Amino acid sequence: MKHRYLDVTRDGHVVTCTLSNPPHHTLTAGGVRELFQVLDDVEADASVRAYLGGAGKTPYEWRGE
Repeated sequence: MKHRYLDVTRDGHVVTCTLSNPPHHTLTAGGVRELFQVLDDVEADASVRAYLGGAGKTPYEWRGE
């Protein structure tokens, strides 16, 4: 799925999601909707072992159990 406000990639069991809303990478209502959809998709996929999210060069990490 193509996203307007997020850059989402997958490398094996790791999904990385960063804000991609230049020039300031602010979180908009559209970005929140996209983020909820990405999180729903990650939660539904049992093969995902880690989710990394953030903006710019500062990722936040969540590890599924």
